[in-house]
Amino acid sequence: MLRQTLLVWQALKLSQSEAAAIASAFIKKDFTSFMSSGVIAEGMKYQFLREEEGKVVMAKRKEHGALTLQASKTGICVLNDENLILQSPIH
Repeated sequence: MLRQTLLVWQALKLSQSEAAAIASAFIKKDFTSFMSSGVIAEGMKYQFLREEEGKVVMAKRKEHGALTLQASKTGICVLNDENLILQSPIH
Protein backbone atom coordinates (compact mmCIF):
# COMPACT_ATOMS: atom_id res chain seq x y z
CA MET A 1 0.00 0.00 0.00
CA LEU A 2 1.30 3.45 -0.89
CA ARG A 3 2.05 5.66 2.06
CA GLN A 4 0.05 8.89 1.72
CA THR A 5 2.98 11.14 2.72
CA LEU A 6 5.04 12.26 -0.27
CA LEU A 7 8.44 13.91 -0.09
CA VAL A 8 8.61 16.67 -2.71
CA TRP A 9 11.66 18.59 -3.91
CA GLN A 10 11.99 21.35 -6.50
CA ALA A 11 8.97 22.72 -8.35
CA LEU A 12 6.93 19.70 -9.51
CA LYS A 13 3.73 19.42 -7.49
CA LEU A 14 1.69 16.30 -8.12
CA SER A 15 -1.92 16.27 -6.99
CA GLN A 16 -3.06 13.41 -4.80
CA SER A 17 -4.93 11.85 -7.75
CA GLU A 18 -1.89 12.17 -10.05
CA ALA A 19 0.38 10.54 -7.46
CA ALA A 20 -2.21 7.79 -6.86
CA ALA A 21 -2.52 7.06 -10.60
CA ILE A 22 1.26 6.78 -10.98
CA ALA A 23 1.57 4.58 -7.89
CA SER A 24 -1.30 2.35 -9.01
CA ALA A 25 0.24 1.81 -12.46
CA PHE A 26 3.55 0.74 -10.94
CA ILE A 27 2.01 -1.44 -8.25
CA LYS A 28 -0.10 -3.27 -10.86
CA LYS A 29 2.65 -3.07 -13.50
CA ASP A 30 -0.11 -2.00 -15.89
CA PHE A 31 0.81 1.05 -17.95
CA THR A 32 -2.06 0.89 -20.44
CA SER A 33 -3.61 4.08 -19.02
CA PHE A 34 -0.33 5.92 -19.70
CA MET A 35 -0.23 4.45 -23.21
CA SER A 36 -3.76 5.58 -24.02
CA SER A 37 -4.07 8.83 -22.01
CA GLY A 38 -0.49 9.91 -21.30
CA VAL A 39 1.17 10.61 -17.96
CA ILE A 40 -0.52 13.45 -16.07
CA ALA A 41 1.71 15.61 -13.85
CA GLU A 42 0.79 19.09 -12.58
CA GLY A 43 -2.36 18.92 -14.66
CA MET A 44 -0.33 18.56 -17.86
CA LYS A 45 -0.42 15.55 -20.16
CA TYR A 46 3.00 14.10 -21.00
CA GLN A 47 3.27 11.84 -24.04
CA PHE A 48 4.06 8.28 -23.01
CA LEU A 49 7.24 7.10 -24.73
CA ARG A 50 7.95 3.67 -23.30
CA GLU A 51 8.24 1.47 -20.24
CA GLU A 52 11.08 -0.86 -19.40
CA GLU A 53 10.60 -4.09 -17.46
CA GLY A 54 7.75 -2.65 -15.40
CA LYS A 55 10.23 -0.49 -13.49
CA VAL A 56 10.81 2.60 -15.65
CA VAL A 57 8.39 4.83 -17.57
CA MET A 58 9.52 7.65 -19.86
CA ALA A 59 7.32 10.50 -21.05
CA LYS A 60 7.81 13.91 -22.68
CA ARG A 61 5.98 17.16 -23.21
CA LYS A 62 7.05 19.62 -25.87
CA GLU A 63 8.63 22.72 -24.31
CA HIS A 64 8.27 21.22 -20.81
CA GLY A 65 10.94 18.52 -20.98
CA ALA A 66 10.72 14.89 -20.03
CA LEU A 67 9.77 12.75 -17.05
CA THR A 68 11.36 9.51 -15.97
CA LEU A 69 9.35 7.50 -13.46
CA GLN A 70 11.27 4.72 -11.72
CA ALA A 71 10.12 2.12 -9.21
CA SER A 72 11.91 -0.19 -6.84
CA LYS A 73 10.65 -2.45 -4.07
CA THR A 74 10.65 0.50 -1.66
CA GLY A 75 9.47 3.52 -3.63
CA ILE A 76 8.63 5.38 -6.79
CA CYS A 77 10.80 8.27 -7.97
CA VAL A 78 9.75 10.85 -10.54
CA LEU A 79 12.58 12.69 -12.23
CA ASN A 80 12.51 15.48 -14.75
CA ASP A 81 15.37 16.31 -17.08
CA GLU A 82 17.04 18.45 -14.37
CA ASN A 83 16.51 17.14 -10.81
CA LEU A 84 14.96 14.50 -8.60
CA ILE A 85 11.40 15.59 -8.00
CA LEU A 86 9.42 13.11 -5.96
CA GLN A 87 10.14 10.07 -3.90
CA SER A 88 7.24 8.10 -2.50
CA PRO A 89 7.83 5.11 -0.21
CA ILE A 90 5.63 2.07 -0.82
CA HIS A 91 4.49 -0.03 2.14
